[in-house]
Amino acid sequence: MNEIEKKLEKLCVRHEKEIEKLERKLLRNVALALVRVKCISNENSRYFLVMVFPPKENEYLPKVLVYHDDRCTYCGANLTITEDRVKCVVCGREFGEGEKIVCSEGHYICNKCYYENTEKLLLIFVFESLVRNYDAIVTKVRELMELGYKKDLDKNLRWAVTFRDAVYSIFENYAEKIAKKAVGDVEVVLLTNIVAPVFGRLIQDICMKKCENKCETIMKLLNDVKMGGRKTVIYFKSKKALEHLLKNGEVYTIRPAKRTEGFAFVKTSKKGKKIAIVGVKYVGEIVLTAPDGEWFVADGAYAKGKLEEFVDKSGFDSVEEWLEEVRKLNGGKLPDRMLLYHVVKVL
Repeated sequence: MNEIEKKLEKLCVRHEKEIEKLERKLLRNVALALVRVKCISNENSRYFLVMVFPPKENEYLPKVLVYHDDRCTYCGANLTITEDRVKCVVCGREFGEGEKIVCSEGHYICNKCYYENTEKLLLIFVFESLVRNYDAIVTKVRELMELGYKKDLDKNLRWAVTFRDAVYSIFENYAEKIAKKAVGDVEVVLLTNIVAPVFGRLIQDICMKKCENKCETIMKLLNDVKMGGRKTVIYFKSKKALEHLLKNGEVYTIRPAKRTEGFAFVKTSKKGKKIAIVGVKYVGEIVLTAPDGEWFVADGAYAKGKLEEFVDKSGFDSVEEWLEEVRKLNGGKLPDRMLLYHVVKVL
């Protein structure tokens, strides 16, 4: 064994010990983000949990751990090993004999396509956001502490909590960026309070059982999340739209103004009870084209399709019936702006 190999071995042993310590560490002051990535061929999703442990003041970089959801990028099925010839289901390239990873449905994704659909988005989110902005994060932490931020806490805890909050602010900015750069439907949820107190226990609860892509453990995790001042409510005054959401688990809804994306409680009125927890995602603005007079959905310069393409998941039978309901809820006329949102029931 040469000198370099000896050094590498020492680093590996040290790394394993550090990971072992982190697995027993309380999550109280750790920055956590759940990255949901929709599978390429269906509505199943994979989940990646990003954990950023606050460094000591004299450490150069924080410790970052990523729990990796090892299910098929294409369909979400469990993975297995094969030595047969395979064809990438994304790019179509064929690969000869030798050990390769396929899913139980026979799907194979080559390294290049896997990078585009998984590794790329995690690299953007974790390394680009943290490493590129690390000096700014530390500077922000020191500025906040000088201004008396969380001054009621002891010094070490105060540093950790302030660091965590600074990381969240960076993650929030990158959540939108990652969705635009990555292939497919991607969502980033910041987890500000987790019931499971230890990282090791949390990992045991996520996708370690045969959940058949139902991900009940993920739903439980999200239910345990306290949204730390970012709680929102989405009101449904249309009975048809609400019934469609509760029955089918999703609905497209038209709103007169921009609203917060992410998780929200469903209510019918301010004093009404919470009916469900949903994920809210902006689709685009509804515009009337001339001279044909058709309604289209567009996000900036990108056309998302005709409004009639979204009707079957709106709770209404036609665009006309849908817009008539909007008029009724808006004092007899269509609002100046109409924005389309996709609402998916979580709990």
